[in-house]
Amino acid sequence: MRVLLVEDDAVTATVMQGFLREAGFTCDLADLGEIGLTLVESYRDYDVIVLDLVLPDVMGYDVIRSLRAAGVETPILIVSGLAEASEMGLGLGANDFLPKPFQEGELISRIRSVAQQNPH
Repeated sequence: MRVLLVEDDAVTATVMQGFLREAGFTCDLADLGEIGLTLVESYRDYDVIVLDLVLPDVMGYDVIRSLRAAGVETPILIVSGLAEASEMGLGLGANDFLPKPFQEGELISRIRSVAQQNPH
């Protein structure tokens, strides 16, 4: 399974990337929303996008809007500490929400769950 992780916090990203690789996933990392968008545009074969909402260049909500407006149907799992993230993110087209902090097993299980929603 190929996952795009869009997370700007270097420590969090490294830990999450380690979890994903240990679970057997291929994981690309973007620390900016714009880089994430470029990667999705260039390599449209991601099974899941794991997206933080608070990024230094754009909000994750804008990333979701851009992806869905471009017709990208790849499932999106939001990971965020923002309380309002669930309702707003799901309303924009994200498939699931995982509040920070979370356990490794919960992250892996949510990724597997949303991957099943992939239309490809």
